Amino acid sequence: MKDGTVKGHWNHVDHGTGNHALGRPEYLFCRHVDEPGPGQPGGKKGLTSNQVYFGGHARWRSNDVWEDGYWFDVVAKDHGEPGSVPKPSKNGGMVDTYHFTIRKIIDPANLASGTVVYETKGNLVGGNIQIHPSNGGHPGVQSPLPSWVSLEP
Repeated sequence: MKDGTVKGHWNHVDHGTGNHALGRPEYLFCRHVDEPGPGQPGGKKGLTSNQVYFGGHARWRSNDVWEDGYWFDVVAKDHGEPGSVPKPSKNGGMVDTYHFTIRKIIDPANLASGTVVYETKGNLVGGNIQIHPSNGGHPGVQSPLPSWVSLEP
C-alpha cells in the first residue's frame, strides 16, 4: 500500500480434512528463481518475480472449532499459464507450486516459538497462482522474511 504496509486476507481451506485458516498477511517478499514464470499479468508488464512469501496472524479451524493465536506462512511459485495440474504451464511445462504452514503461537512476544500444527505443499491442482506487479495504488514493498522462514529453491 502507499503507506508501506501489507494489507489483505488469506483463506486456506483443506476440503479433505476440513481444516481452515483465515489470516492477514503482515509481510510480503518476492524474488526470482531460475525457473519459468511469472505468468500474466505480471510477465507482460516486466515483472520477473516468480516466487512469493507471505504470512501473518491467523485463526485456525480444526474439528469444527475456531481458535485464535496462530501464525501462517505461504510460499508460492508462479510458473505461467494455466499453472495447475493436469495442464502444465505453456512457459516451460512447470505447474505452479504452493506451500502452506500454520503454527500455534506459544509466546506472543516470540512468534518463532510456535509449533507446526498443519503443513501442506506440492504442485497446484486446480487454479492458478498469479503474482501481480506493483502499481501506483499498490507500490511494491519488500518486507524482510521472518527469522523462521527459509528461502526455498
